Amino acid sequence: MDNSLVVFLLSVLVLLAALCVHKVEQNRVQIKDELLQQGKEELESTNKALTHVKVELESTRQEVKQVKVELDTTKEQINILRKEMIEKDNARTKEINQIRADVEDPNKIKTDYIFYCREMDKRVLELERKVEKCASEKSVEKLKEEVEDIQSHELCGADNLALQKTCGQSSEHVNGIFSCEKALDGNKDNFMHTKDGFNKNGDYYGEAYPYWWVDLGTNCIVRRIKIYNRTTCCGERLHDLEITIGKQLSNMKYCARFKGPAVEGQVLDMNCKIPTAARYVKLMIMDNSLNNLLHVAEVEVFAN
Repeated sequence: MDNSLVVFLLSVLVLLAALCVHKVEQNRVQIKDELLQQGKEELESTNKALTHVKVELESTRQEVKQVKVELDTTKEQINILRKEMIEKDNARTKEINQIRADVEDPNKIKTDYIFYCREMDKRVLELERKVEKCASEKSVEKLKEEVEDIQSHELCGADNLALQKTCGQSSEHVNGIFSCEKALDGNKDNFMHTKDGFNKNGDYYGEAYPYWWVDLGTNCIVRRIKIYNRTTCCGERLHDLEITIGKQLSNMKYCARFKGPAVEGQVLDMNCKIPTAARYVKLMIMDNSLNNLLHVAEVEVFAN
């Protein structure tokens, strides 16, 4: 065999050997890197697990601490309750002993009984005085009503009590022209009138709860009110009319009510449900819309 061929073969073998060694080294390095990476991941996972365990452990410690605090608080409350029970038991024992001592002492029982009876007598006497006072006040009130009734017959008379008396109303249609006095002048051809007008839309309007009142000048037993509706127009505007009477305008009582609507010239002859001593008579339309107008020709008030 030629020496050159041998050398060539040896060179090839050496090269193959070197390649094998290099390949083996690469595999070793790759396996080493993989093992290192796996080790790092496992280490990080372990660290995370340890951190979680530490957090849970700290939470458990806090819970144990809280339970300990609550337990101490419960112990304190138990001690307080125990102390209160002991104090109540001692007080109850003391009270029982006092009752026993009182029972064993007949003079003590007699003294307490006498004191109790005297107190009861005082209370009964006070109640009797109150009853007598109430009865006297009722009698006085009844006598006042009877006196007012007599004065009403003697002083107020049978004529129209409202004629040309002082009056007022919620508003006026035209200042001074349709004033409240128009319903008290004895002339049934004119009338009082509350306000009216036109809004920006051209709608005709009045007011809510328009009213009129008269001051009779003295307290009279008001039994009957006679109302003359306007004759020239719009009689139906008189509706839901409530009549009240009273000694003060701030304290009026129900007299009568007219549901309506009325017609032109209609005369309402209204009797008070309960005749009452009164100085003021008030008419009011009980409607909260803004379309109400109150206008009557005459109002007469009678005690008989």
